[in-house]
Amino acid sequence: FEFLNDKLKHYEKNQKSKLESFEKVLQSLKNQDINILNSFEENLEKIEKLKQLEMGLLNAD
Repeated sequence: FEFLNDKLKHYEKNQKSKLESFEKVLQSLKNQDINILNSFEENLEKIEKLKQLEMGLLNAD
C-alpha cells in the first residue's frame, strides 16, 4: 500500500500544481478583461467629447 500511497500523493501534488497554474491564467484573463473594459469606456468618453466638439464647430459657422 505504500506504493499506492506514494502514487496518490504524487497525483495530488500534480493536480494542485495544475490548479494553481489554471488559477493564475484565470486571474490574468480577468485583469485583461478589466483593462479592455476600461479602455472601451475611455474610448466611448472620447468619442462623446469629439461629437460635442464637432457640434460646437458646426454651430460656430
